[in-house]
Amino acid sequence: MRKTTIDLKSLFQVFKKNWVLIIAVAVIVMLLAVMYAKLFITPLYTSSIEVMVDNRNSTTNNPTNSEVLSSQELTSTYIVFMKNDMVLKAATEEVNNKYPNDRYSLGQVRSMLNFSQINNAMFIKITADTPSAILSRDLCIAVAQQAEKAIEATMGIDTIKIVGTASTPKAPSSPNIALYGLIGAVAGFAGCFVILLILAMRDNTIKDKHTVKEYFDLPFFGEIPSFDTAKGSRDYGAYSTKY
Repeated sequence: MRKTTIDLKSLFQVFKKNWVLIIAVAVIVMLLAVMYAKLFITPLYTSSIEVMVDNRNSTTNNPTNSEVLSSQELTSTYIVFMKNDMVLKAATEEVNNKYPNDRYSLGQVRSMLNFSQINNAMFIKITADTPSAILSRDLCIAVAQQAEKAIEATMGIDTIKIVGTASTPKAPSSPNIALYGLIGAVAGFAGCFVILLILAMRDNTIKDKHTVKEYFDLPFFGEIPSFDTAKGSRDYGAYSTKY
């Protein structure tokens, strides 16, 4: 019975025998992955803006520890508030009025935005990922401004301050073309290698004396030499061979 164990020597022999094919398949799959990312995936541009939760009651420039802790605790509440339809509807209308040819629904705008607290501090980061660099910038600014107005109108206090402004991204943040190419190359290499390895394991043809011993566990006494030469051929009974 033939053994089906795989050792490093078998793996190396498969690669050594088919390395040109394996590399070629890896390159082809890599190029296909890059073409797919460039042609079929919509590029997204990322912009962000930060707002500070300032819950100070004192008039001093430096907040007390209790005021800092209070502001940190309020950030999670304000993130929920910023996701409210009231804030996002106002931001959506502002953006749609600015770009009437590319109107977006509330659901689309919501899916483009992300809100996060920065390092558990008193800052909230608003991030927008959209198909347009300018839209990403303007959407961040619109959401921050509308959130500031809504929180002040609802709570009666100005506890949100916009820090800086959103910048216009120079290049798309996704898709990552290099990553797609790397994944394609690895997938092509691994897939081709595995297929060739399976075919090699399923190959039960007898190639040499070692294969005979492996299949039939018989002693080896000798082998018929090859008569192949470069001169010509000579007949041996019913058989013809080169000499």
